[in-house]
Amino acid sequence: MSKFSSILLIVFSLSLLASRPAHAQEAISSGIATYIPLKGPVQEGDIIRLTKNGYDLTRSSYEASVFGVVAENPSVSFENTALPNTKPVISTGKVHVRVSTINGVIKRGDLITASSIPGVGQKATSDGYVIGTAIQDYTAKDSKAIGKILVVLNISFNAESGGVKQNLFSTFQTALTAPYLSPLNALRYLFAAALIIASFFIAVTFFGKISSLGIEAIGRNPLAGKLILLSVVFHVILAALIILVGVGVAYFMLVI
Repeated sequence: MSKFSSILLIVFSLSLLASRPAHAQEAISSGIATYIPLKGPVQEGDIIRLTKNGYDLTRSSYEASVFGVVAENPSVSFENTALPNTKPVISTGKVHVRVSTINGVIKRGDLITASSIPGVGQKATSDGYVIGTAIQDYTAKDSKAIGKILVVLNISFNAESGGVKQNLFSTFQTALTAPYLSPLNALRYLFAAALIIASFFIAVTFFGKISSLGIEAIGRNPLAGKLILLSVVFHVILAALIILVGVGVAYFMLVI
């Protein structure tokens, strides 16, 4: 075969490939998947959690035990053929996630977290664990309707919304729902809890003592009642500051 004929054959082959209809593989996820045994029926896009009893669907908002998302067509996967009833799950990368508008319409750039609907995500509006960032919009009038959007996975704790009080209590709630904590994180939660309890104890004890002494002083010296009352108010403010400082330090100890 001449060189010219070979070139014509290559050009003809390329033209045939180009003329074939392209089928978009929208379901293909980017990321490395691990095949893990799952309890109960699951489908692509379900959010999976890891508990002490094994892997299953997430079942509460801002769940701290999120492991990853089921991806039927991952770009790379590692399969253990010895394990029965396994599904590919990825923890990092880009993946389609089943979501609802139970916590509001989802816009591109919104953080996504687990919801009360098993295996389904929602928009994150409070502090807590999130699974990643939406790169597609999702709107539905029915908040129970389920759709799929692309999400860039980044399973982590988000502490950028809400007030200090909300953040602190949600953080402790997250700690209680987490199945496993590293020794360092467990120590942080322990110190934060001890600090809050100590601040309340000191403030209440301090306030109670000053109040009782103030009442006794007013009874002994009614003419100085206003001055004594001002002193009591001043100490009440100090007690409140002690509580606020304790809560503030505990909060920063947890989120920084």
